[in-house]
Amino acid sequence: MSTRIRSRESFFVRCRHALYRAFMQKRARLQHQLATMSLVETLEARIAPAKTLFVDFGDYFPTGGLDMTVLQLRNTIAGGGLEGPDLRGFQPGADPAWVDASNLHFAGLATNVTFDYNNDGAVNNLDYTAARADALSVVQRLYAPFNIVVEAVPKVTNTSSATYVTGIHDLLAASDLGSDYVLVSQVRGPLNKVGTWTSGISNGEDIGLNNTHTNTGIVFSEYMLTSNFGGLNMTRPNGPAGTGLGDNIAHEAGHDLGLEHI
Repeated sequence: MSTRIRSRESFFVRCRHALYRAFMQKRARLQHQLATMSLVETLEARIAPAKTLFVDFGDYFPTGGLDMTVLQLRNTIAGGGLEGPDLRGFQPGADPAWVDASNLHFAGLATNVTFDYNNDGAVNNLDYTAARADALSVVQRLYAPFNIVVEAVPKVTNTSSATYVTGIHDLLAASDLGSDYVLVSQVRGPLNKVGTWTSGISNGEDIGLNNTHTNTGIVFSEYMLTSNFGGLNMTRPNGPAGTGLGDNIAHEAGHDLGLEHI
């Protein structure tokens, strides 16, 4: 056999060996990939229940405002109440401390927006609607990363305070466990004393825990919307009223939703 023929055969042998090695390497990679894939379980499609944060600016309060007792606000959903903050023991000035039978009067946020918020040179309902929209927008942005649906409260039966409280109760009872309701309003108690000891209050039972309760909180608009709220003039045109209200709504709701702070 000539040297040329042997050389050609040797070339083909080397090619076959190279192709075989490449094939075996590729097969080994595929086998490794298949073995790895077999360890990964395909996830089923699931929809996690969303919690709802209802924000009540008092737009649909009964004529003259909303009235309830400290007990109605404090009592559990299962007990027919709103599972709100416990205001027992609050004592404005030298007046008697509030008890379960003490009456609370809520007036809508519009009652306290009596300044030119939108800076159009007039004080009217447009200032309220602008402040309300800005506050709600702030809350929605803050909770966008979470599975929390933020919405203004839909109209519930408001023929009387009793029917309105029942409407809140039914709305919460029908929502996913762990949802929240925040009343943004002026609040006054016995002897028409203003709740002015804090800008807001939550139920508190879910702080830092797993949000296993549906709760109600309050943001005291009369306390916040002043010319000197923590050094801020909340009543100036184009001022911080909307942002401040939104931050505080989100803050109190966060406690009810299991957060330490937001």
